[in-house]
Amino acid sequence: MTTNHLILDFSHVYCDEKIPKNDRVHWLDCSDIAECDLYCSKRAEEEIRARIEPYGIRGIHFLDSGNYHYVTGIMTEQIKQGFSLILFDHHTDMQKPMIEHMTSCGDWAGKVLKTNPWLQQLILIGPQERDIQQIYSEKEGLVTSTELREKLVTFSAEEIQSGEAGNKISKIKKNFPVYISIDKDILDEEYSETNWSQGKMSLPVLERLLMPFLKSGNILGIDICGECQQGMPLPQYLEAKEINGETNKELFDFLMQLSSKSMNSNICDYFHTPDTLPSQAAICQRRKLLYPDALRRIMRLFTDGVNCTRTYKGYYMLACDGSDINIPYNPGDKETYHSPNKDGQKGYNQLHLNALYDIENGIFQDALIDTHDKSNETDSLEQMIKEGNYPKNSIIIADRGYEKYNLFALCNEIHQKFVIRVKDISSNGILSTLCLPDEEFDMDIIKTMTRLQTREIKNHPEKFVRIMTSSPDFEYLRIEDDFYDIPLRVVRFKITDTTYECLVTNLDRNEFPMELMKSIYHKRWSIEVGFRELKYPIGLISFCSKKQNYLRQEIYASIILYNFTKFIMNNTPTGKETSKYKLNFNASVTAVRQFLKKIIQEDVLLQVLKKFLTPLRPGRSFIRNIKPKSSIPLSYKAA
Repeated sequence: MTTNHLILDFSHVYCDEKIPKNDRVHWLDCSDIAECDLYCSKRAEEEIRARIEPYGIRGIHFLDSGNYHYVTGIMTEQIKQGFSLILFDHHTDMQKPMIEHMTSCGDWAGKVLKTNPWLQQLILIGPQERDIQQIYSEKEGLVTSTELREKLVTFSAEEIQSGEAGNKISKIKKNFPVYISIDKDILDEEYSETNWSQGKMSLPVLERLLMPFLKSGNILGIDICGECQQGMPLPQYLEAKEINGETNKELFDFLMQLSSKSMNSNICDYFHTPDTLPSQAAICQRRKLLYPDALRRIMRLFTDGVNCTRTYKGYYMLACDGSDINIPYNPGDKETYHSPNKDGQKGYNQLHLNALYDIENGIFQDALIDTHDKSNETDSLEQMIKEGNYPKNSIIIADRGYEKYNLFALCNEIHQKFVIRVKDISSNGILSTLCLPDEEFDMDIIKTMTRLQTREIKNHPEKFVRIMTSSPDFEYLRIEDDFYDIPLRVVRFKITDTTYECLVTNLDRNEFPMELMKSIYHKRWSIEVGFRELKYPIGLISFCSKKQNYLRQEIYASIILYNFTKFIMNNTPTGKETSKYKLNFNASVTAVRQFLKKIIQEDVLLQVLKKFLTPLRPGRSFIRNIKPKSSIPLSYKAA
């Protein structure tokens, strides 16, 4: 069945939506349909059904505000096989009908549960416990018969939060295809603003709750509603639209890219003839012979071989940071397993990715993978600097987690330029002992490392830093020397009326004055975007393995694919004014995969890349730092 993504625009709330427009995304103007807001008449229902039917339901569909959530019931009427409906909603949508001959956004789910003969199970996730209890009430509730009770499985917001939801997972039937419906009122207001009361769930938690169902591989269709409604003050409306638009794009990308297939399916994707088709066992045997460091070497060789020409004032700008990678549940792997923090919660497994990211060219120059418990981001950066697998004329930019004297000394010793944010003067960082003024400044300091314990050293903490004889944290103070000086430039500037940022650097003040230092550090944000693109469009949230060596292979392979895609994009002209448009990364990843599978040729690849353009929005102030949570209680064990 052809996949068509539908946008049903009842209130023109989608006019500025960031979902890409192509031959698989169909915008249906439904604003002319009367008698459909909140309550849907039979006439309106027939009209909506007629407009949807030609496209089918396989795809991702946007249904406007929660007032139109009943469209899910119309969608699922097209399913003519046993299926499960997975409903994420802050409300039950199972009220007793107030108008029997009309369907409302508050009762549609109950009607589907009672009347759809193909529905095997309705899994309701997210309402408050008191609202769920109401639908089971013998007097006022809708679900009173034994048959309906057996078809309905509920996970309240309280159960998800406490971890008790895991006790019900066994009730979910796993042998049926699923249709997924998401009302964004389940999300906290940080991620969505709807016209109904909202829950407190974060977007990363929602995505993780979705993952087990998406991993089943048999998705009949997905719909999303919960847009803001017109009628609120214009500034509030515009802000709400911006928040919702970002979340819609995030969900669309996540749902599009997360297609976890079996190994046999992946093999069939890449080997097209019976003569070349290897067995699953043969693939596993070959993977055992491949060391993860070999993939890292390939990654670095590729990066060295491409022509990265974009610099800033003649320097390559390399952001350094780390990111947790959630991997399949495997409590037997003690190195990556994290025990639950609360009783009833489920543990989880993680690796930690440390990376050097070329900001101007948008590629990962180097990366190291560590177990989370062993992870030391500063040590990883020092290792990458010592190995030197990146351009020499570079500036390394890092956040506060890299505030370490040994790192500063290493960079000075090998003449590596750096800009590292440190804790402010009032905190317990390296600047706290210097008696610096509470204002903006740009000054030079010298910190002297020593093992001595003289009175002068004890009386001058602003100058001396004592190193314990047995400490391995500083490697540049030789046994025969008493002192080691670290010259540093410290820059402090305002970011709000009451807060400051402090940077430590060895950049020349004449070449990089304070104003440039501000912009240089803020370039670091690009690595966060890189991590997000690596996890979602590339797919580094879904793995085919449990073993560490295999997982590390997949991570390095994903980085290679990322860099290859960015290299192609960097060298493909848009055909339009470059200051206004850029190539769409999500579409480019899909096209590059098709090219590598030999489904399309080079000329078609370039045509596809040029077709999907994203407008540039310089000076955009709306930036949301979505940080994924470590664990969720409602999940299946990854196979």
